[in-house]
Amino acid sequence: MAIENKVIDGANILIKVDDEYVALATDATLNLAIDMQEVKYKKPDRSTSRFRQVEAGVISWSVNQNAYFSADNNATLACYRKLFAKAIDPDPAVNDVAVEVEYRDGAAGTDIFKITGNARVGGLDWNIANSGEKSTFSAALEGNGGIAQDESVAT
Repeated sequence: MAIENKVIDGANILIKVDDEYVALATDATLNLAIDMQEVKYKKPDRSTSRFRQVEAGVISWSVNQNAYFSADNNATLACYRKLFAKAIDPDPAVNDVAVEVEYRDGAAGTDIFKITGNARVGGLDWNIANSGEKSTFSAALEGNGGIAQDESVAT
């Protein structure tokens, strides 16, 4: 039996912010980082005394996304406006956004893999393009608390 190698089409990876898909997204990155801390023992084992030993510490995560602006697509501008408003609001209680990263079966339209968590806007860039070029925006969303895989999604 031959092994079939299918590359995941980027169109099937979707980002949601506060329950709305980021329209006209060009690309996105989900980052998960685990701070590794060195472990020190009072009386090291001879076989491991010359080697560094580590254990997992604090976990951090972020989502970075890029999208086109479109005069014909109000969802894109609405997404930017929402992120901008949350980024500059001085009340930390309203700064969180719900973030979902989904991998969907393009043909069936069903979720295959979903990651969810709350994040805060850590950066927002607007690339105001030259005449004849496409304007884009980028958003950096820093995880605020845990991130989880949705176990109810089919595997």
